[in-house]
Amino acid sequence: MQHNQYSTNQNPTLDQKQSAESAHFQLSLITASGGHATKRIIVDSSGQPIKDTRHSLGIFAGTVQQLDLPGLAGLRDLLSTVNGNQALVHGIPQQSTTPGQPLQLVTAKHYRARPGQIARTKKCFAYPDTKLLMLDVDPDPAAPYEAVSTPQDLIDRITAVVPELAGLGWLATCSTSSAIRSKATGEWLKPPSGMHVYFLARGDVAQFVKTLTVRLWSAGLGFCKLATPNQKTGVAAVLERAIVDMTVFSPERLDYVAGAEIPSGAPFFQDRPEPILQPGAVVELDSIPKPTPAERREYCQRVAVAKRALQPEREHIIAERVRIEKPAADTATIKRHVKQKLAQADAGELEPNHKLYL
Repeated sequence: MQHNQYSTNQNPTLDQKQSAESAHFQLSLITASGGHATKRIIVDSSGQPIKDTRHSLGIFAGTVQQLDLPGLAGLRDLLSTVNGNQALVHGIPQQSTTPGQPLQLVTAKHYRARPGQIARTKKCFAYPDTKLLMLDVDPDPAAPYEAVSTPQDLIDRITAVVPELAGLGWLATCSTSSAIRSKATGEWLKPPSGMHVYFLARGDVAQFVKTLTVRLWSAGLGFCKLATPNQKTGVAAVLERAIVDMTVFSPERLDYVAGAEIPSGAPFFQDRPEPILQPGAVVELDSIPKPTPAERREYCQRVAVAKRALQPEREHIIAERVRIEKPAADTATIKRHVKQKLAQADAGELEPNHKLYL
């Protein structure tokens, strides 16, 4: 039996007493009354599926309900019932609530700490002792490594970098905007891609994120890329990225798990595969060794090198913007403007003609 395999694993990072498949944990379910909790896929001019850019994700009103789930098997069952107006938050309300009692969700701006009221902020949400964490993968053309092919491929790469995680239990789903088939032929128009791989853990999440970041970069699984240039300045921010999204490890973050909204008359439909559940153990994060000072220095050096490699492209983008704005400018003038715009952006300064809306 697979459970016996994990019960004999002596890895101290894993809790051998509890299977992640059945270990109870808590999270929050948000039901939206304002905003959008799922992506919308529409038909383009050639009959292919594309995301509706006018339909932006975000929930600004609704209810929050704390749930107690029986392990990853319970999460799998929950995912099959979540509708297009619902999303998950991996943290739970800081204020004490009666199990199942909904709280009224408001924006941070309108939050007044009234009884029964909650905002999606770190002040209002916290991770429970046993918490759900997620490895979020989206294919990125800028990545210098081979794309992740399957959930098991991801787990193999992560455990090669963090061997203390070997033997963890996990549940995997694919992107909510992928797995689109043609109604006429049944063939994939957008095959399943991207993935959420969930696991259960106890301990310090913030330290785990720092450790994982250092180890991923050390293994060549971190990189930098340029963001979309600022419309006013032409300056593209340098983004630090890795094989998994490192920004999702926060208790108030929304996890959009419902399938896409697709018009009934569209020539395609969504056919997401069933989640994959791999039995295993709950992770004890505090048993993972922290990076050494030497490892942290190496990480910082790798990031600095990656950022410097993007600087010529970054400067070229700004120079092209300056040439459009100042067609008569000579090379020296263009270089001066590039240097000035970069200095202002890196210092967080606004352009002199930047409008402020108060």
